[in-house]
Amino acid sequence: MSDGDLSASRYKVLLCALVIAAVGAVAYSNSFRCSFVFDDLYFIGNRESQTLWPPWQAMFSPRFVSRPLIGLSLAINYAISRYDVWSYHAVNFLIHIFAALALFGIVRRSLLTIRLRERFGAHATALALIVSMIWVAHPLQTQSVTYIIQRCESLMGLFYLLTVYCALRAFDSRRRSIWSAAAIVASALGMVSKEVMVTAPIAVVLFDGILLFPSFKEALRARWKFYTALAFTWSILVLTFIASPVNETAGFAVKSISSLDYLASEFGVVAYYLRLSVWPAGLVIDYGWPRATTLGAVIPYAAVVLALAGTTVWLLIKRRPTGILGAWFFLILSITSSVVPFSDLAFEHRMYLPLAAVVTSLVIGGYVLGDRLLGRLTIARERRTKIGRLLVFAIVAAVVSSAAWAVLRRNIDYQNSLTLWRDAVRKRPHNARAYSNLGRVYIARGNSEAALRCFEKACENDPGSWVAHSNLGELLVKRGQLEAGKNHLYQALRLRPSFEYAHFNLGQVLAREGKLDEAVSHFSQAISADPGHAQAYCARGLALERKGATEEAIGDYNTARRIDPDLFEPMNYLALLLATQEDPKYRSSSEAIELAEKGVVVTHERNPAAFDTLAVTYAEAGRFPEAIQAAETALNLATEARDPELGAAIKVRLSLYREGRAHKEGPAP
Repeated sequence: MSDGDLSASRYKVLLCALVIAAVGAVAYSNSFRCSFVFDDLYFIGNRESQTLWPPWQAMFSPRFVSRPLIGLSLAINYAISRYDVWSYHAVNFLIHIFAALALFGIVRRSLLTIRLRERFGAHATALALIVSMIWVAHPLQTQSVTYIIQRCESLMGLFYLLTVYCALRAFDSRRRSIWSAAAIVASALGMVSKEVMVTAPIAVVLFDGILLFPSFKEALRARWKFYTALAFTWSILVLTFIASPVNETAGFAVKSISSLDYLASEFGVVAYYLRLSVWPAGLVIDYGWPRATTLGAVIPYAAVVLALAGTTVWLLIKRRPTGILGAWFFLILSITSSVVPFSDLAFEHRMYLPLAAVVTSLVIGGYVLGDRLLGRLTIARERRTKIGRLLVFAIVAAVVSSAAWAVLRRNIDYQNSLTLWRDAVRKRPHNARAYSNLGRVYIARGNSEAALRCFEKACENDPGSWVAHSNLGELLVKRGQLEAGKNHLYQALRLRPSFEYAHFNLGQVLAREGKLDEAVSHFSQAISADPGHAQAYCARGLALERKGATEEAIGDYNTARRIDPDLFEPMNYLALLLATQEDPKYRSSSEAIELAEKGVVVTHERNPAAFDTLAVTYAEAGRFPEAIQAAETALNLATEARDPELGAAIKVRLSLYREGRAHKEGPAP
C-alpha cells in the first residue's frame, strides 16, 4: 500500500478529523472549569512541579522521575495559569483529541491493508471515523481527561497510538525513514510518560506480522533494525525505573495484597471494565474495589476472561486480524491487571487504550453483521444501500450523542471535590478512602460536623486504614478532644509506622502539650518519610526554638523556605525570631523586616498574623510609626476574620507601640 493508494481523499480525511475534534469539543465543553481533585494538588502543588527553568528540576523530581514528561507538562501549565485550572484542562483535552485522530489513522490504514482492503476498503474511512467518534466521546474516558493528573494515561496513550500509526505509515511510504524515526521518538516519549508504554513495540510487531507481512518471520527479516530501535526505547524505561524511589502503591513493593490475590481479583475487575465499555453506568472516581476472597468471586469472571484470552491466542496463532484487537486489550491491561500488584485494584483510566479495541470490535462486528442482514433482504441493491446508510447514521448519531451527553453529565460531578466525593460515597458506600476524602473536603469548607461523620464512617468501613485514623485524630484534636485524637493518631502509626502525616499531626499535639522532645522526634520521623515536607521542618523549627535550640530552629526554618519559598509560616516564625533575639549572633532587624514584608505579600495582604509580625519587626527596629500602621491593619483584619483572641493580643501590642515600646516589653505574641 503506497501513500497514493489510499481510497479517501485528503479532503475527506481532513473533514473526518474536524468532525472527531468537534465531537470531543462538545463532550468536554464543560470540563475547563472542573477543579483539582483527588491527588491533583499532591503533584501540582509542589515546588518542583512549578519550576519551568531549569526544566530538569520538574522532570526529575522524586515525584516525576519515572514520568519526567508529565512533570515538565505540569510546570508549563503552572507557568501559564498557576492554579487556574483552565490551561491544565486545555492540555488534557488537546492530548485526547490528538489521540483520537491517531486512532482514526490506525483503524483506517489497517482496514486499507492488503489483507483487509477487499472486505473493508470501501468503507475504511467511515468505519475509522465511527470508531474514533465513539472512543473520543465515551464516558469511560472522562477520568483520563477531566482528572488532570491522569494525563499520565492519556499522554502515554497518545504516544502509544502515534508509535503504531507511524510504524504503519513507514511500511511502504516514500518517506520511510522519517516515519520510522517518528515512531521511535514517539515510543521514547511514551516511555517517559507512563510505564504501560512498555508494550507498544510488541503491538507494532503484531500489526506487522498479521496485517503487513506474510508472516512474523518475514516481518522480522524486513524490519529487524526498526524493531531493534523500538526495543532500545525500553532502556529509557529501565533507567527511570532504577532512578525512581520505591513506590509502595505499585509493583512488588505493595504490601497490602499479594500477587496471587491481586491476579484473582483482577478477573472481576477486567469483566467490569468490559461491562463499562458497553454500558458505562455507575462511573466512580475511586472504586475501593475489594479483593476477591471466595471462589464464587473469581471463577465466573475468570471463565469469561480466560476464554477471551484463549481465543485471542488462537487468533494470533492463526494470524487472524481480529487477534490484534484481543492482543491490544490484554497486552495493555497486562501491566495493571495481572500478577504485578497495585494498591488500587480498579481505576477507569486504565481502560483509556484498551477501550479502543472494544469499540473497534463492536463497530467492525456491527458492520459485518449489518451487511449480512441487509444482504438477505429481497430488494434492489441501491435501496439496501440507502437503508443501510440511514440505519448506520441513526445508530451512530444516537450512540455518539448519548455518549457525549453522558460525558457532559459526568463532568458536572468533577466541577468540585464536594460533588465528586459525594457521588463516590453514594455509589460506593463501603469505600473508606472516599469517606476520608469527602471529610477533607468538608474540613476545607468549615463543616467539621460533617467531616467528623465521614471520618468515623471511614474508620468503621476499614478499621485498618491508617489514613482514616489519622484524619479522625487530627480533627478530634482540632475540636479540643486531645486524648481521643491522640489515640487515633497513635493507631494510625501502629498500622503504618512511617506515615508522615500522622507523625506530623501527633507532633503538633505534643508540642501544644509542651512535650517538645517527643514532638521533635515525631516531626523528624515525618521529615524522614517525606524530606520535602516543608511544614514538618517549620513545625520542628518552632519546637526547637521553644526548647532554646535557636541555631537548629533557624536551620529548619531556612530548609522549609528552600523547599517552599512562598510558605508563610517559616518566614513568619523566622522573622519573629530574628527580630526579637537578644543574642546579636542571631538578631537581624533588616532581615526580619524583609521576611515580614514578604509574608504580607505571599498572603495577599489579607492575613492579620502577617501584619502583626510586620508590626513587631518594625517596633524592634525602632520604626514605631510604621509599626502602629501595620498593627492597626492587623487589628482590622483580625476583626474582619472574627478572631477576638488575636485581636485582643494585637491591641495590647498596639498600645505599646504608641508608647514607643517594642512588644518584648509586654506580652509575647
